[in-house]
Amino acid sequence: MKEYLEKTYSLEPVNSDPDTPLRVVFFRLYDRKIASGEITFSGIKMDKDQFICLSTAQDPEMSREDLINLCVNMKLTKEEAEAMMAAAGYEKV
Repeated sequence: MKEYLEKTYSLEPVNSDPDTPLRVVFFRLYDRKIASGEITFSGIKMDKDQFICLSTAQDPEMSREDLINLCVNMKLTKEEAEAMMAAAGYEKV
């Protein structure tokens, strides 16, 4: 998954106004995967401060590398990871 995302998405966010904000997409996926037991908070290896920022900021900023690692650590499917990347403003190249 990591290799696919690194090869497929732009190095910098391109779309500054995605249809669905990153925090909304993240929490939809996070809540579902936590509730099902697929992942744990410690398993996603996300810094607590970064989690709070993603939870509360209107337009949270995450580096491409951090976002790709989050997708991998959350065990996202290709479609889920693509939704996260798009919500963060990254586009396929």
